[in-house]
Amino acid sequence: MLAGCSPKTAPQRQTSAPAPEVTQFYTNKPLLPKGEKALLCYGVANAAAVRIDPPVEKLAPALTRCFEVTPAQTTKYTLTADGRDGRTASREVTI
Repeated sequence: MLAGCSPKTAPQRQTSAPAPEVTQFYTNKPLLPKGEKALLCYGVANAAAVRIDPPVEKLAPALTRCFEVTPAQTTKYTLTADGRDGRTASREVTI
């Protein structure tokens, strides 16, 4: 190599993180008698964080996870997966 010359390098491609995805969000009992418990189950991919509204418990990204809820009335739950790049994905379930 000649002095003062540097080898040519290929331009680097910037790859963005894959979009977050809610792969599943469901309940085992969509119709629930008052005071009884149901399971809410979810799965996410490419998520840095997960949250549910109304808040029930602290959630973490998981391929599959279930937890109990005892809604006092008909309740619409919204699960949101937050990606590392600021994008989000959401799904809803009503019990």
